[in-house]
Amino acid sequence: MRAYRDCLVILGAGYLDNTLCSNMLAAPVRSSGLGAFTSLSQTRDRRYFAAVAVVNDFVFVVGGQTAMAGDGSHATNSAFRYNPRDGRWLQVCLAVMLIGKGKGFILVIKRWARS
Repeated sequence: MRAYRDCLVILGAGYLDNTLCSNMLAAPVRSSGLGAFTSLSQTRDRRYFAAVAVVNDFVFVVGGQTAMAGDGSHATNSAFRYNPRDGRWLQVCLAVMLIGKGKGFILVIKRWARS
């Protein structure tokens, strides 16, 4: 991912048989179109409805559900950061979920230095 200026990242999925996967794929975005997908490290756990963001070339996955359930009974408040340099996941925190179970968002605020 770090080798490309722009990249499409796909991770996780829910299947019709109510199972989840932990695959993560990336493809470079080029002027001629989307390049070939490359398999990256699998996510630390299987989840869906997670919020995902790329910040400073790291992939962050926050919240979601670890099993298929429409009632939010399998919601998780964990957050992980993926480092494409070494292909490792790091649990960065347990987020406090202040909104409905299993439905979340990521708010990214750019930090700046005062002059």
